[in-house]
Amino acid sequence: MAKKKKPSVDNIVKKVNKEFEKTAAQIESLIHDALKQIEALQGQIQEPVKKLMKDLDGRREKEMKRVSDELERRLGEFQQGVMDRLGIAAKGDPESQPEPPAKSSPPSVKPPSPPGKRTQPAGKATASRAATAPKPKPKTETQPASKTAVNTDLTRIKGIGPVTAKK
Repeated sequence: MAKKKKPSVDNIVKKVNKEFEKTAAQIESLIHDALKQIEALQGQIQEPVKKLMKDLDGRREKEMKRVSDELERRLGEFQQGVMDRLGIAAKGDPESQPEPPAKSSPPSVKPPSPPGKRTQPAGKATASRAATAPKPKPKTETQPASKTAVNTDLTRIKGIGPVTAKK
């Protein structure tokens, strides 16, 4: 009766190592193929994305310019409206010069005094203020043209009384 030889441990280890090497090579090959496919997909995706980003940047710039122009236009209209309400003409615009107001002076309305302030009797306050109020200087021809006063009724603005309007 013949005895069967038992495989040695070294032979088993060699066979297992060969199988691991084959399997590792197969896995590396699969990973390499997957990376190639991923790069190809990235290329297919990157081109349309770059095109979309460029298109988006162009549209954003166009929209920003439109919004900026609209803002400038509306600010100009607002500024002109405020100037019209205040009766101030735009510099260098002869058509927007306000017409001089009529000679009749509007009724003097004293704004209500803020709470907490004491008011003096009408006779004393008016007399002392009238005596200390600076008198307007007569216009002379030595004043530069840029400092000429605009004839507007500032008392129409809320919070401005006749004394402040004279100043």
